[in-house]
Amino acid sequence: MDILFHCAIVVFSLIISSTSAGEWRTHEYVVREHSLVKPYQGMGTTIPYWDFLGSTMVTNNYIRLTGDIQSQRGAVWNTSCCLRRYVKDPMQEGDVFGSKDYFSGLAVIMDTYSNHNGPHNYCNNTSELQDILEERANIMPSASFFEAPRDHVEDPKPSSLSTGKQVVLLIVGVVLICACVFIGGLIYSKQQEQQRKRFY
Repeated sequence: MDILFHCAIVVFSLIISSTSAGEWRTHEYVVREHSLVKPYQGMGTTIPYWDFLGSTMVTNNYIRLTGDIQSQRGAVWNTSCCLRRYVKDPMQEGDVFGSKDYFSGLAVIMDTYSNHNGPHNYCNNTSELQDILEERANIMPSASFFEAPRDHVEDPKPSSLSTGKQVVLLIVGVVLICACVFIGGLIYSKQQEQQRKRFY
């Protein structure tokens, strides 16, 4: 519940910040540990408060996650946690935005690729008419062949005792405890009586 609350706060703050004006607000305080500002390079090839992996290249003017070559991976991770880590195992290289697949936690992923660069402009060229080749509105999606990736854990079997049996067991337990207390009281009073007797 606590992690869900923190995730909701992060998502809410991202929505609020994205709907605000696009201008840089200089009157606000910028947290240095969570901000990427020029010059990006610190001492040597490191970035203060940030880790990077894969094909990431850091200079004073820019950070490039991958070069202009296929099959490269790169990622930038913040090393200074706010209150707690939101990703269970950070800094593990993989195929999903430079990190491992099936991670546990919350990731803020930013796509910085420009879709307005000529031959790679697949979605924005609407000058020609598009022909409808097939209508798939009546096809119902199904996933009968696949299962979601999860651990298969058998559910525990429910209790074989019904509610009535549980009530009877509870009453018998209370009666037995009362009987033990009563018998203990009788034994204690007998011992006290024996100690008071004197032989003359």
